[in-house]
Amino acid sequence: MASRKVRHTEKNYFLDVDPFGTPKFELMNEGITAMPKSNNPNNVSTHYIAEEQPRSSLENYEVSWAVNREFFVGDPVGDYLNELDFTEAVGDDAMSTLVETEGYNPENTPTAVRAKRRPVSIAIDGNNVEGGNALTGDTTMSSSGEKEIGMWNPSTKIFTAA
Repeated sequence: MASRKVRHTEKNYFLDVDPFGTPKFELMNEGITAMPKSNNPNNVSTHYIAEEQPRSSLENYEVSWAVNREFFVGDPVGDYLNELDFTEAVGDDAMSTLVETEGYNPENTPTAVRAKRRPVSIAIDGNNVEGGNALTGDTTMSSSGEKEIGMWNPSTKIFTAA
């Protein structure tokens, strides 16, 4: 198979907008203008006395996303994030679950898309009120536990761990 560029529409994120009830995953899309992911690798170095150079090993990642968005009313993800902003949610109230899908994986089928699921802590960093413009804001989502690798069914919005 020939190589090709992966389109941004092939990497999707689904957020549980009802974390205290039955999981209700919704596509993160409307109003979100950028969502860069940072892996934030953690390396541990040890420098032994008889060696010139230290030894390093990658221990883990502290994954986070910087979500840049316009405030939308009527979009399930927008409404959920707006509520977190208004209530200034902290602790368990600021926790949810995020599913990251890999729509470009060649082994995907219409009912099974390769995905990762993980708990996230959601921090509303602030919002910007500017005359003549839509209300915008910045949100940080940080991984808050172990990720699970599995498959996502786009029709049912159900994740199945591998």
